[in-house]
Amino acid sequence: MKAKYLLTKGMVTQGTLKSKKPTNTSINKQRVYKLTFEFMTEDGRHFDVVSKIHETGLLEDDACERLLYDPSNPAYAIMLDNLPGSPDFDETGQIKPLPIRSTILVLIPPVMAVVITLAVGVLCT
Repeated sequence: MKAKYLLTKGMVTQGTLKSKKPTNTSINKQRVYKLTFEFMTEDGRHFDVVSKIHETGLLEDDACERLLYDPSNPAYAIMLDNLPGSPDFDETGQIKPLPIRSTILVLIPPVMAVVITLAVGVLCT
């Protein structure tokens, strides 16, 4: 719900890694880390966003990482590379649409399921 809200109402900015601390949790035998990023809002205020992740490379591959924050409550923020699909943005801050090829590939499994279900229904009657 947080990601959905921020993808529709949030502002894109960049944050820098402030700290990285191990937690007592593991996923697939990989330690989960608590990464804290600092970012600045359009009006110059500084805030932190925390992300807990076991694949830290996703959030450590760039000097500045992109994030979304709520302009009315900047403490409400999320790292973009931690979202499923890692959406990409254009120069104006709008989410870039998926290329048509990716869209078609995503639609193949549900279309195949419908076709198979219809075929089985026709054969069984």
